[in-house]
Amino acid sequence: FLAGATRILTGIHYISDVVSGWGLGCSIGLLGCWLL
Repeated sequence: FLAGATRILTGIHYISDVVSGWGLGCSIGLLGCWLL
């Protein structure tokens, strides 16, 4: 359930992370990388 909630909360950041090359996503929350 955490993965789903985190995915929604980081939905906007997700796009930014991909464009930035996994900057804040992997650095701040490893869950972001796990989702991918």
